[in-house]
Amino acid sequence: MKAYKRQRRVTWFLLVILMTWLLVGCGEKSEEVKKEDKKETKAPMTLSEDLSIGIGNTLGKEVLDQLPSDYNVKDYPHPKEVKQAFLNGEVDLAVVSSIGALELYQQSKGNLVIISPVSLGGIELLYYGDLNTEDISPAYVSPLGIHTVEQQDTAKVVLDMLTLNDGGSPPFYQEEESYEDVKNSLSYYGTYALVMEPYGSHLLESGDSTEQLFSVDDWWSQKMDTLLPTNVMVAKKSLVENRPQDIKVFIGDYEEALTSIENKDHLVFYGQSNRGKAILKDFYQKLYDENEEIFGYAIPDEAIYYNVHQ
Repeated sequence: MKAYKRQRRVTWFLLVILMTWLLVGCGEKSEEVKKEDKKETKAPMTLSEDLSIGIGNTLGKEVLDQLPSDYNVKDYPHPKEVKQAFLNGEVDLAVVSSIGALELYQQSKGNLVIISPVSLGGIELLYYGDLNTEDISPAYVSPLGIHTVEQQDTAKVVLDMLTLNDGGSPPFYQEEESYEDVKNSLSYYGTYALVMEPYGSHLLESGDSTEQLFSVDDWWSQKMDTLLPTNVMVAKKSLVENRPQDIKVFIGDYEEALTSIENKDHLVFYGQSNRGKAILKDFYQKLYDENEEIFGYAIPDEAIYYNVHQ
C-alpha cells in the first residue's frame, strides 16, 4: 500500500513538472510572436519632406537615379553650377569634387557637412594625336595646354601634384563650359583633355581617334600612399542639425540604391562608418604636405565631417 502511494506521488510530481514546462514554453512562444508582430508593424523610415540633390555629369549620378521619388535630383552641365546651386539654396545636398567641398565650406561660412565620398579615382588624361605612350609620365604634360571643365577642382590639383612629384611643373588649363566642349576640342590633332569618369569612358568608346595618354589614378597610386577620393556628397549643416532623421533615411536609401548598380567601378559610400572621413583626412593631409600652395586650403577641421553617431 505504501509503495502504491509513493508511486502516485511520483506520478503527480512528474505531471506537475510536465505542465509547468509546457506553460513556460507557450509563454516564451507567445512572447516571440509578440516580438515578431512588433517587427512586422514597425513603420518604414521615410523622409519627413522631399530632399533636392544637385549633381553634374559625374560619378554618382547613376546611383541618384535609383533613389525613390521623394528625392528631386537636379542635373547641371558644369561643376561650378552645382556649387552655385548649393550656395543659393536651390538644393539640399550635392555631389561635388573633394576639393570643391572645401571651397564651398569656405564660401558658405561652415554651413556644409561632408556625408561621405561617393567615388574613388576616375581621372583620365586623354589626347588626340600620334604618340607612343609607353614611357610617358606626368612630367610630360608640363608645357602643354589641357582642356578641362575641372579647373580649380580635384582632377586639376591631383595632376598638378603629380607633375611636380615627377620633376615637372603644372600645365596650363583651358576651362571649357561643358564636357561637350571638351569633346569638340579633342577633334583637333594634338589636343589634350583632363576628364572625369564616366565621361572619359564615353569618349574612349565613342569610336573617335581619342586615346588615353595615361591614367591619373594609376600614377596617384604609384606615387602617393593615400586613396584618391574624387567626389563627395555634401549637405547643408543646418539640414543635418534640423532634420537628422531625414539624413539617416537618405543614407539608407543611397546605400540601397548603390547595391542596385551593376557596374560599381569607382563608386563608394561610407554613410554609416568613419571610413570615408579617414580617407578624406589622409587625402587632404597628403595634398597639404606635397604642396600647400597648389592645394590652396588649410586642413579642414572636424566640423566639416558628418558624425555617424549623432
